Amino acid sequence: MVSQKSLVEDATYNVNSDIVWLAIDARSAQQGVVSGISRFVIGLTKALAHELENRKKNLTGSKRIKLLIVSKSEPAPWVVELVHNYPDIISYWSGGPGALQKSYDKPIWLWPTFTLKRIQKLTHNQIIWFAPANFDRPLFISRNSMSSRVVQVIHDSIPFMPIKGVGFLFKRQFRFLVKRTLSRLPFVTTVSPHSAKLLQNLVKKRINPLHIIGDAVDLEFGSQPKIRQTRELYERRERFLEQLVDSEEQEKFKNVINKFLKDKWIIGVGRNQKYKLWDLAAQAIQKITPETGLEAWFIRIGADNKEISSYLKKSIPREVGEIKVFDSLKIVVLPILSDEELAEIYRISDLLVHPSIAEGFGLPPLEAALSGTPVIYRTSTAVDLHFSPGILPSNYWLGSDSSYPAIWVKQIEKILLDKKDSEFYIGLQNAESTRKFIIERANGRSFEWKESAISLLDWLIQGSDILKKVNKKSITTG
Repeated sequence: MVSQKSLVEDATYNVNSDIVWLAIDARSAQQGVVSGISRFVIGLTKALAHELENRKKNLTGSKRIKLLIVSKSEPAPWVVELVHNYPDIISYWSGGPGALQKSYDKPIWLWPTFTLKRIQKLTHNQIIWFAPANFDRPLFISRNSMSSRVVQVIHDSIPFMPIKGVGFLFKRQFRFLVKRTLSRLPFVTTVSPHSAKLLQNLVKKRINPLHIIGDAVDLEFGSQPKIRQTRELYERRERFLEQLVDSEEQEKFKNVINKFLKDKWIIGVGRNQKYKLWDLAAQAIQKITPETGLEAWFIRIGADNKEISSYLKKSIPREVGEIKVFDSLKIVVLPILSDEELAEIYRISDLLVHPSIAEGFGLPPLEAALSGTPVIYRTSTAVDLHFSPGILPSNYWLGSDSSYPAIWVKQIEKILLDKKDSEFYIGLQNAESTRKFIIERANGRSFEWKESAISLLDWLIQGSDILKKVNKKSITTG
């Protein structure tokens, strides 16, 4: 998508501007949104392109940043779309003719190193390397000048926490790599104040503070008003589940979903890890007292085979399409959902529970809250920092410091039985966009990728010395 000649021309021969390439390693987002890191890469890159396009129109100085998306294979669809929409801002590089085949012969962990050296020559050293995954940066640079032009993002501080479910050997390796990065690279970023505080204290000799590029929530979460009518709620639930089932299974579909379609939906979104404590949520929902009159189901999204196997040992499910219903456990397991599907299930659910005792950022509680769905979450994680204390009412955004199912049962019952007739809930019900209502109420961050992109660009241009350290001396392309 970009020739070697065009890279060199932009870097050295444009007399009206001083081009510096921000190379973004997009390998983790090659398959689209499949993880938190891929979501981060795609969301931030799109926002950077849009913001750079806006700044180009009002350019007053000589500094210009352009994006170079790099990967080992053909461009992903989202990359093709971006290059098409912003041809003057973004280019894509995978090594040129024959380079892909050659790169497969090298160890994958050395790929960024060889790629960086190649792009250095092509751009006459006008490059900043942005490593968005935890440890995908080029190696063997910490002792030379290139260390001052690599920006490493560390998303995850979970292995440093005293929690179960993270292997001892992995913890040791992770700690070593993080400490090495913090001690040798001046420009390191993370995604939340919670992680920044923890990471900053790991290396006492570190002078440079960690910059925070806040994670964000895509705009489709909370873009619609709250569903007001019960009949509409049930209809949308049925349509949502129907798309997970083949057409020839429609008769069976009705029999399976009728059991829980009109009951309370309590959703749990996230991977299966021990520290997520999904068993706590499942136990609490099963113990809801019959006297309350509540019929509630745990709608689980993100369960892996190991978690499903634990349910199979206790109950035989009824299955249709990709839906598994464990009647005796009051659990419904759904497959991994797209962002569009996830935004919809937030809208049609009654409550999100998030008992995880460790979070690097904690997207599901934030996505649910912006979508108009009440949340109960475990405190002392990054989720605490999404909203200032007291900004949202406790019958909508409730933190719990307990790991006892009995406590969670009471909290779940309290929120589900609440009449929701307060001024807050009336405003939420009448809002054209639940997201807009919550953000105005919170009087803080917008949680948009635009905000993250502006933060990163301002830091690169003004808040750090990284642009000053870009070597202006040309490197011969040899």
